[in-house]
Amino acid sequence: MDVINPKELQRAFVRNELVLAYQPIVHLETGDVSSVEALVRWRHTALGLLEPGSFLSLLHDAGLSHELTKYGLTQALQDLPQLRNVFGSHVAVALNLSRSQLREPALATELVCEQLDRFREPATSLRVEVVEDLSVDDFDSASDSLGELRDLGVQVILDDFGTGASSLSMLTDLNYDALKIDQSFTTRMLSSPTTQSVIASVLAFAKATAIDVVVEGVETEEQLRELKSMGCEFVQGYLLGRPAELRDVTMADAKRATRSGETQPVVEIRPIDELTAAIALLNPRSTVTSFGETVDQLESLDRQAVALGEIAATQRLEIGRNLTLAAIYGGSSELVTKWALHTSRLAEEIDEWGYSAEVLGILASCPGHTSDYAGVRIDALVGSMRLRISKPIGSNQSSRVDNSIGAAFANLGLFSQALAWWSDSAERNRLRRGPGDAMVCLNLADLQVQVLEGERPGIDDMPRAARVAKVYSVLSRLEDNPSAAIDGAASIQARLELSLGNTDEATKALARCSGTSSDILSQVLVLRARALVARDLQRTEDFLTHTTKLIEILEGNLLLSHYARRAQRLHAAALLAVGRTDEGVAVLHAAYQEQMTTDTSKIGLLFEWIRLHLDVEVRFGNSPHEETS
Repeated sequence: MDVINPKELQRAFVRNELVLAYQPIVHLETGDVSSVEALVRWRHTALGLLEPGSFLSLLHDAGLSHELTKYGLTQALQDLPQLRNVFGSHVAVALNLSRSQLREPALATELVCEQLDRFREPATSLRVEVVEDLSVDDFDSASDSLGELRDLGVQVILDDFGTGASSLSMLTDLNYDALKIDQSFTTRMLSSPTTQSVIASVLAFAKATAIDVVVEGVETEEQLRELKSMGCEFVQGYLLGRPAELRDVTMADAKRATRSGETQPVVEIRPIDELTAAIALLNPRSTVTSFGETVDQLESLDRQAVALGEIAATQRLEIGRNLTLAAIYGGSSELVTKWALHTSRLAEEIDEWGYSAEVLGILASCPGHTSDYAGVRIDALVGSMRLRISKPIGSNQSSRVDNSIGAAFANLGLFSQALAWWSDSAERNRLRRGPGDAMVCLNLADLQVQVLEGERPGIDDMPRAARVAKVYSVLSRLEDNPSAAIDGAASIQARLELSLGNTDEATKALARCSGTSSDILSQVLVLRARALVARDLQRTEDFLTHTTKLIEILEGNLLLSHYARRAQRLHAAALLAVGRTDEGVAVLHAAYQEQMTTDTSKIGLLFEWIRLHLDVEVRFGNSPHEETS
């Protein structure tokens, strides 16, 4: 809302920038989809895909509620035949009506009748949802409007029940066919007997009065089983299907979720200290377990944290952070996006700004696999930096945030900015010895050595002697930090000595590396140091062995993509050194092709960055063109 000009809202209708996402409402016993809720999204030209919370209040304030409802009715009824191809011929579509439309019964009824006639659909194809939190002044007109719609045959659903002050009045005074229990109750259900009692009471009331109840916000199998045991019939939530545009809707999630709800064992609720210890044991950078196994273990811990309720809120954030890291090391941009945004939302709900800033920084580091991912990365980086600068972040988290922002700059190819960010963080936190400080120092030392190796020319104007002294200082801090990656300092020192022409000292430093770490970052640093020392000593077979292993480890890794490009060039040199010329040339050619693709992507990101900043200027009225546009 800070950067959206209300003038854009009207243009969004003209330019067809609004889209609908559909989320299924599922019968818990059968897995059948009874209806789908149509949820509006805005494909903003500069800010990407916006959720309704970003713009709905502005839209209503601008008097565009009627236009939005007309668009929603038109698009949903147009999409309904294809939705029925997926979910079944009986499925209906549900849309929200705003307060302003409920105040004008004739207008609402006329609009609904007009669109039903246009698409030759019976009234039973449509359901309307109204918010529960209506003011006293709204009751009479709302009751008239809903009564007229029900007379047509349109079902009326009372949405977000339990969040407003008028709940009991709404239950007795309004005409409706079903109600939705707000997701805030679902979230607390497993940890709060009182909340369970409220849900059970509403379900009992609904059964006695022959109305349907939909429970929103179902995200775990434990919630699903508990609701089934309470006699709930209809559910909605991410476990059963996320909101998806028409081309992406599927029945698979609903069927799978309801089946798993019957077969999966109940999650054991372990003590909070045991859960915390279990989270600490899982390293998202570990190569001992596969990516899939790591994700399964972390998601299992997340289900246990959900079962514990609010007391495990911080544990859920730590799990979400680790899942985001595991996904980016494992090469899944989809899971990076999912867990980064999910964790960011959870963190900001409880004012844990450090977690939100960190996962957004990780998201900004992710190259993605689609052409429109540039906007996601820029938006995430801006969000991360804004939180880092403007929100209170604990000292134990600030370095982790700084590291993720620096890594985002490095993965965007902005190495000068990465160096500046890591250097500033290392200077500010020079007395700390936490995990975040270790990662900042490791990345800072590695980047400084890259400059000495000739990999990053023109990164800054620091004299060579000063740079060498800086690296030694940072390496000393790494040696004193118990959280530092095993072998990290020794492998970087080996490369430092090699860049200074001290081959014997490089060999001694490398000998201190055990090479037994299961941490992927440690493995990459050690293999690179070993390859460079082997090249310097003209041990060509060892040179090839180390670079081959390095390429294998880095394959598919999104966070270490800038390491991978350097590793390809090193591997090509090793192939040429052993006389495998054709292979070496092919690898070198592939590396340069990939570099060209990366450079093109950087240009796209640059223009996305420029467009975003120009857009911000226009939003805040700093552009001279605003008055004349």
